[in-house]
Amino acid sequence: MTKRQLGQTIAKQGDITKAQQLYTEAIQDYTHAININNKYTIAYFNRGKMRHEFGQTIAKQGDITKAQQLYTEAIQDYTHAVKLNPQNIKFYNNRGNVKFMLAESKVGQQDITEAQQLYTEAIQDYTHAININNKHTNAYFNRGMTRYKFGKFKVTQRKKNEAEQLYKQVIEDLTYTIKSNFQLYSSYFIRGLSKNALAEFNIEREEITNAQQSFQAAIDDYTHLIKINSKSILPYNFRGLARYNLGISKAKQGNIDEAHQLYNKAIEDYTQVIKLNPTDINAYNNRGNAKKTLGQHEVAEKDYMKAKELESKQ
Repeated sequence: MTKRQLGQTIAKQGDITKAQQLYTEAIQDYTHAININNKYTIAYFNRGKMRHEFGQTIAKQGDITKAQQLYTEAIQDYTHAVKLNPQNIKFYNNRGNVKFMLAESKVGQQDITEAQQLYTEAIQDYTHAININNKHTNAYFNRGMTRYKFGKFKVTQRKKNEAEQLYKQVIEDLTYTIKSNFQLYSSYFIRGLSKNALAEFNIEREEITNAQQSFQAAIDDYTHLIKINSKSILPYNFRGLARYNLGISKAKQGNIDEAHQLYNKAIEDYTQVIKLNPTDINAYNNRGNAKKTLGQHEVAEKDYMKAKELESKQ
């Protein structure tokens, strides 16, 4: 077992001090190898991996500053590896992964400019990997996930047009991974969330037909998720929301029967969530909303009361 593997195992066991020691020793070994031969590509790559993983371990302990330093050093190592071998897909993919993690930590610190730059660079790295091999499914997946997070970031910055373009690109990336049968659960889930986000943008612009198509497409993705894992709560919750919102848009067009069918389907989804997790406050509130919209005020109130009861126990 290598020092890296031993460090990973010990970190998982909770002995962070020992894990840190092993990661540090492994980094020192690769540094020694680089000092002997500064064109030793795989040593740069492996030292980057060590620093990346060490940073993740440190971040979990709450030392964000130290983690960011390790991420930055990992990026430098991967950049050295890229310069020595610019056709190696792993180098770009791993550098993109570290840039993404560093971007996420910068968002947490409200370092907006730096976060935006890192998201952009991570996407560029995944794109470079895809340009080398346009069938590299993992790069499509990572790029899709990064674009999704970058889109959410853009929404917080009130740059909805840019967010919308990113969500459309997410759908393209994850459609490829789904066709390739890769990371199906996460791909369907994030693609569904992206379609739902597009529907909400369309609602704001009163583009009702486009919104309804996007809501239905999101519902279809959540349904695929449920087929993959019928015990997972999230797809039922999000499908319920999409069905409810689609119902609202149908009702505004005067399609009352369709709207009522969708409200009832949403109630079924929230009921399933409650069966899987009887303490899910949002499910009770959302089911109450759907029942209230149907005019079932008494049973809706029971759901609201149950949600308040659960909330008071938290």
